[in-house]
Amino acid sequence: MPSRKSRRPSTAPIWVILLLSVSVVAVLAAYVKLTPADRVPESLRRTESGRGAANHPSESRRADGPTVLVPKPVFTEQGMEFLRSTVALPQGEDPRKFAVNAFLQASGIPQPAARVLGVDLRDGVARLDFDEGFGPGFGSMDEATLVNGIRATLGQFPEVDLVELYVSGERIQDLGHLDLSEPQPVIRPEEWSKPSP
Repeated sequence: MPSRKSRRPSTAPIWVILLLSVSVVAVLAAYVKLTPADRVPESLRRTESGRGAANHPSESRRADGPTVLVPKPVFTEQGMEFLRSTVALPQGEDPRKFAVNAFLQASGIPQPAARVLGVDLRDGVARLDFDEGFGPGFGSMDEATLVNGIRATLGQFPEVDLVELYVSGERIQDLGHLDLSEPQPVIRPEEWSKPSP
């Protein structure tokens, strides 16, 4: 009597489906990794806060407790603008000093060690005293971004109208290209979305 071979189901179709699935995932991963950001639709782009760009740049996350606004400079076709981020104010910190130091760090322009040591407010004029890490040596675009960012940062405080900059107690007359011999007017938050002068 001839022997019969038992027929087991073939696993070939399962392996083909598995290989196709892995290939599709690999192609999608490569596409996402290699696609330039300018080809991603504006509504799908992530912003600094991790939210889509469909949200207005002036919108910011709510935090528990006191907060300050920290402007982040961005350059558009219309000129320089500031995106807002809300940062929780640590307990016991001077909000003006903390906000300016947070802006300096966010801008990435001065040395990481550059800090505001103190803010003296008299008659609407905020006198910022920086350490030695802040001073001349920037390009003209960076100077304008720094000064406008400081003006914008302090513009959120209604009691501040003008800004003067000092390094270790000495008044900064210029940063190399930018004349600072006169107190600089603040930029209020409602003006952050407009090109800065």
